[in-house]
Amino acid sequence: MLDALEHIHSGGDVWAFFRELRLGTGFARGSEQSLDAFAIALWPSRQWASYAYELKASRSDFLRELKKPLKRRLALRYSNMFWFVTPVGLVKPEEVPIEAGLIEVKWASHYGGVEQWYAGIVVPAPWRDVPPPTWNLFASVARRVRREEATK
Repeated sequence: MLDALEHIHSGGDVWAFFRELRLGTGFARGSEQSLDAFAIALWPSRQWASYAYELKASRSDFLRELKKPLKRRLALRYSNMFWFVTPVGLVKPEEVPIEAGLIEVKWASHYGGVEQWYAGIVVPAPWRDVPPPTWNLFASVARRVRREEATK
């Protein structure tokens, strides 16, 4: 599913896409929230849009998430749009919280028999104006970029 999201945000220098991004720089890994995926537009013409993604592979995981809305608090703070991403048919559109959207992904063949994930919007996420990113988030992203450059 992450491959499908990354594909949406690929192509030049329009988006920065991060898998499993921690929302802070604290020492204890389990003490901070992390996002399954985060994308930010890199140009003012795209309104510096930021998207947070929460992947759910099972119905029980999604239902647990609904019972803990505070878990999404920081993701909502840092993103203009928040999305649940699930396999096709896992979630009913009417179950999606008002502050979120739903993207469904499926594994399918493409031209020439190439198989890959495809993503489609089922419930549009509402746009929320959010305050600018904090230094904590900036430092977390900078650390990620530096780590990725070091592994090249």
